[in-house]
Formats: sequence, C-alpha cells, structure tokens
Amino acid sequence: MGNRGYSLFVAALLVVAGAVRCDAQMLHLKAGAFDPAGPAAPVILQAATSPDGYWLVQFHRPVTEIEKQLASASGASVISYIPENALLVRADAATAERLRRSPEVRWVGAYHASLRVAPGIPDRGPASEFTVLGFPQEDPQAIQKALERKGITVSFADGRS
Repeated sequence: MGNRGYSLFVAALLVVAGAVRCDAQMLHLKAGAFDPAGPAAPVILQAATSPDGYWLVQFHRPVTEIEKQLASASGASVISYIPENALLVRADAATAERLRRSPEVRWVGAYHASLRVAPGIPDRGPASEFTVLGFPQEDPQAIQKALERKGITVSFADGRS
C-alpha cells in the first residue's frame, strides 16, 4: 500500500472511530435517540428536578459493575441500564447532584414522563390498547388511579413485581 493508500486507510479509521465515539454519547430512549449534553437535546432535559425521583446518569465509558457501585454508593437505587453508557436510577436531588459532580459521570438529568413514551402513541386514537409497566417499588394501584383520573379505562391490572 503506497502513502496515498495508507493515508486513506488512516482517514477511514478516524471517521469510524469518531462515529463510534459519538454514538456512545447518545441516549436511546422510547422518545428517541439524542446526545443529552448536545445542542439538539430535548428541552425537557434542562429541568433541574425530577418530580418522581427518576434520573438518567450517563458515564464517560461503558457501564460495568464499577459504575453501578458508584451510583449505589452515592445513594441511588439502580433500576436498569440505558443505552448508551447510562443507568436509570431512583434518587433524591442531593444524590443526583453528587453523581453530577463525579468525574466518571458525563451527564445527569431527570427522566421525565415524556421521555418514557414512544412518539406517535398519543395519535393512536381513543380506542387503543396499551401495556403500562411501572417501575419497581411503585404502587400498581396508584398507577391505575392516576390513569383513571386522566380518563383512561384500565381493563386489567396485575400487581406483580
């Protein structure tokens, strides 16, 4: 391979590496994929509080047991992994702030209800059926009552955890 071929190969590797690095900064939620720290992030992410205590914590590197332990040691309850490099946690605002100050953490933000629903669901019409899943430790009857207060008919409720 001549110098020109080598230069093209190196340039292609740099482009691929940049794409992988950028994708690692994306969060992939029901509401879509976006870089939470980027300029195109949903406006709702600018809110400093989480009304129900659910937070997204994105790390600079892939999530391992070390990152889960860091979140737990800070006082958060780890609920699940969120692609890419993030955890969904339950915590109070002070714990979220401690995590935000950690050098291992890239971004912390409230996990608002609007981020939990796929786009287009509200457009499916009044006769649509949905499956609603609650987070662990949430009261299924409270979820059912909240839905009914919004005029939604609950046809079946299963309180299994």
